[in-house]
Amino acid sequence: LDAFWADDEDTRRSTLAYVYFFEDCPVSWHTRLHAYVTSSTNHTEYCAAAKASKEARHQIYVFTELTAHIPELQPKLPLPLFSDSRGSIAMTQNPVQRSASKHIEVADHYAREMVDRGFVTVTHVPTDRMLADILTKALTTAKFLFFRSFLVKPVQPQSRS
Repeated sequence: LDAFWADDEDTRRSTLAYVYFFEDCPVSWHTRLHAYVTSSTNHTEYCAAAKASKEARHQIYVFTELTAHIPELQPKLPLPLFSDSRGSIAMTQNPVQRSASKHIEVADHYAREMVDRGFVTVTHVPTDRMLADILTKALTTAKFLFFRSFLVKPVQPQSRS
């Protein structure tokens, strides 16, 4: 999951994004401007974690049903979410209300609830390894190709018999 704080020059809304994988294949991804203006980078990343957590919950239900008779493919809980924001990770793991976070909408605390209930974990990943950057920001060609390699698997030619 990733966010790009206040990147829309007209509205100052932030871009939020996430990508979900199943068996090393992307199965769900999303990128969009947030519904309202956020007040900080941590707030923006925390909102992205809430959106990604909602999708995680949905993916858990879908793949639990699809793999009901294949135990080895059942989703292993908690699902890992990766964030490059240590501040937003701390907010998902520590329910202490600070003056810096009291303005956050109730709906944005969904990620913290999903962590508390054992559905997801939010783990730090270095910024240079943040795969969701491909959905939120302009990248150098090298960085774009590097991230794209994780999203697009080469198709193997089939031999004709």
